[in-house]
Amino acid sequence: PASRFLRPVQKATSALATAQRRRITGEMPNAAQNGKNYHLWWPPHNFGRAREANLAHLRAILEYFRHLRDTHGFRAMTMDDLAQEHRERAL
Repeated sequence: PASRFLRPVQKATSALATAQRRRITGEMPNAAQNGKNYHLWWPPHNFGRAREANLAHLRAILEYFRHLRDTHGFRAMTMDDLAQEHRERAL
């Protein structure tokens, strides 16, 4: 299941976007430090309106991911990558 749904925003600096970003970046370290998955789910078609604001919102989250990758080895994976890893562990 998704850990968090990235809701589309109208302005990356809105109070709702800021609260959502704070919640996501507050949850990510636990996953990174404990070798867990964090599934951030965003359907790309949701970014069609206010595209620049949504991309700025996502970019801020990805910058924080980069920090966690560099400090804790947090990995980015597609759902296919994750399924393959689980299949390999099952063998």
